[in-house]
Amino acid sequence: MMLLSHYSNQLLHLVVRPAIIAVVLIQFNYACEKSVLYDYYTFLEGLLSHDFIFEPGESDFAFKQTLLHLESMNAVVSCNNEWVEASRGNEYLFKYLICVMDPFLVAYKVVYNVILHIVSVGLTLTVRLIVQYAQACIEELLLKECVTSFVSLSLDTLNNAVMAFVQMKILEKDNGTLIMNPAFYSIADNLDKLIWLPDKTIKDHLNCIIIDSQAKAKL
Repeated sequence: MMLLSHYSNQLLHLVVRPAIIAVVLIQFNYACEKSVLYDYYTFLEGLLSHDFIFEPGESDFAFKQTLLHLESMNAVVSCNNEWVEASRGNEYLFKYLICVMDPFLVAYKVVYNVILHIVSVGLTLTVRLIVQYAQACIEELLLKECVTSFVSLSLDTLNNAVMAFVQMKILEKDNGTLIMNPAFYSIADNLDKLIWLPDKTIKDHLNCIIIDSQAKAKL
């Protein structure tokens, strides 16, 4: 499954931009201002830049071309060049595009929550610990049927999430460990808007993992 997902990512490059726009429109009840849509589009481009290839400096052009492409498919409608609305007749297309993005958003949101929790309990941040805990949390979410895609378990994607936060300068590398920058909190609203996860389930499971790890360390 993980091996297949590695190769499928190359094909997903063809639909990642329409998928980003679909995710944002869905979260804004199928319609939002074009400027707001663009802000979220560029945010997700930056966030996902380790999983997908986006040409530097081409965000504006790519955004406009993607909208034109979706308009030609009658998937979206631009109103007075200020608002963008999703066409209600293309539910299946939007469902497919959401399915493309969800595993990545789940992985990134879980990594974000894991980092916050590790810092809150005073443990040292390392890429290995973050990825280990994130995988365990996603497994728990899968067992509880809070998420449905095993693709979120990908080590590549979880590592890419950490590296994306470093590139965004909200995490800093320091002699093999990571330091959380105060700006780390600045992306919380965007992530919460784009993907909902049961934060309490994640927090409770992390507490269990940490208690279990500490107990084993004492043996």
